[in-house]
Amino acid sequence: MSGRTVDILWRAPGRQSIAIQKELAFDGRVTPEGPSQADVRSPALIYVLVGIVSVDLLVKTLMTAYKEVRYGGIVVRRGADGRLEIQNDKRLEGGTILIDQGKAKEVRIFRAGEKPGSGELLEAITPLLR
Repeated sequence: MSGRTVDILWRAPGRQSIAIQKELAFDGRVTPEGPSQADVRSPALIYVLVGIVSVDLLVKTLMTAYKEVRYGGIVVRRGADGRLEIQNDKRLEGGTILIDQGKAKEVRIFRAGEKPGSGELLEAITPLLR
């Protein structure tokens, strides 16, 4: 996968989005989700990151992010527009990544306590990259 890129749309909580941007060396568009804030002292709760990223950095960032997420887990799926969609889901147990490989494939679940490797995660998202 070295050198391969993917177009993402990642919805992340404000504080986490900063760490994600840094880890990904993200150069795409970052916008707050929802209505614009009238009071600039109150940051948006969710930020949306849209752009092209390295698959290798994405896997590394997902590995880091899911270990740190304590309010829900992370869901990864292929969107209708072909982008890789990533978002937090508070219904999942903290430290969980759910990879939805689509109708013809399976759902893969990774839990922080099981300590999966980045190779396993890369293998799980590979069907989403085609």
